[in-house]
Amino acid sequence: MLNVKRQKTSIGQYVDENVDAMVISLGDTAALVAVKLTSQLRNDGIRAVLAQPGRSLRGQMRHATALNARFTLVVGDDEVTAGTVQFKDMATGEQREILLGKASEAIVNR
Repeated sequence: MLNVKRQKTSIGQYVDENVDAMVISLGDTAALVAVKLTSQLRNDGIRAVLAQPGRSLRGQMRHATALNARFTLVVGDDEVTAGTVQFKDMATGEQREILLGKASEAIVNR
């Protein structure tokens, strides 16, 4: 950080404030799946952020709102068992359950 100040470079010019999706996990098993899902989304060219595990759902959703995430994908232990994810459009509030493997497609098609 000090080096950036010495060079009089603005960090802000390198920060992309647009986040396509925030992946939220609820539970230990879900946290592992959330890491893999976030990685897959990024590999598919989607700007995805992994929410800090262990925080409340409310806290993680607030973080998604603060980052202006277009979508949230919530993975809980029940969703892991079912092979699904809760997909929420943050602009409209619409929420639906989708197959875990279709997350990238759901984001790209919206």
